[in-house]
Amino acid sequence: MWLTLIRLVFVLFVGPFMAVGCGTDAETSSQVIAKVNDSEISIHQLNSALSQAATVPPEELDDYQRNLLEQLVGKSLLVEKAVEIKLDRDPNVMRAIEDAKSTILAQAYVARLSQSSRISNDDAQALYNAQPSVFANRKLYTYRQLEISIPESQAKNFRNQVVAAATLNELERWLEQQQLTFTAQDMANFSENIPLEQLDKMVAMEKDQVAIFKGKNTTTLVYLKESTPMPLSLAEAKPLLEKHWQKKNMEQLMHKELLRLKTQADIAYYGKFSDLNGNGHASDKPVSLQ
Repeated sequence: MWLTLIRLVFVLFVGPFMAVGCGTDAETSSQVIAKVNDSEISIHQLNSALSQAATVPPEELDDYQRNLLEQLVGKSLLVEKAVEIKLDRDPNVMRAIEDAKSTILAQAYVARLSQSSRISNDDAQALYNAQPSVFANRKLYTYRQLEISIPESQAKNFRNQVVAAATLNELERWLEQQQLTFTAQDMANFSENIPLEQLDKMVAMEKDQVAIFKGKNTTTLVYLKESTPMPLSLAEAKPLLEKHWQKKNMEQLMHKELLRLKTQADIAYYGKFSDLNGNGHASDKPVSLQ
């Protein structure tokens, strides 16, 4: 609950304040796309929210932006009421905001650290060759995805119905008749935006085929509508390769940096943790920045 409120505070309050400090009054005014009482929503906030979404087909972008803007308006109203009843002064909320601020700053530093480490030409070529489905054989996948909660007692019936159903609509009607909880979403994603374990199966799929992925709490069913080749050359893939490489090496970079920072810092432990004093090395366990 508090983390949701924190995200609203940062997105809907910090964002506009930053925008006000940049450019002329005319420029700032032109960036405002909505006003909610005394708060403003800028095009930068909409673009930031859009950048966190899955790939949206061009023909659906306008409607998607409008829906996203409505969500930002709704969040702004909720934040306004939270501030009105002084929830921003609640000790639990204030503590959670400080925790979120620390996490954001730590993540920003690690991101800056990773950007300073560049991938070599040899590493880029090796990574490009190792993942052809993401780069050389990259595709735009258009599909319908169902997230289904299936009790073990219905698992066999479900598998049989997947085979027997003539269409996806027929399968969805069966799920409704069985009162199984599910969500359905039409999606369009490039190869690099699909989890590798899912992509490995989708690569071999043909139009109108389905694939099933068993998760911890839900079962995911993917119905492939279309896959359009969108290959990337090594040069075109360089930004993606850089991003993949940085993510892969993030833990190693962070561990090395923590070792360096700890040797320079004055760190003291107290009470039952006093036995940690004198340990000038970072823990071997990965640091969570969530």
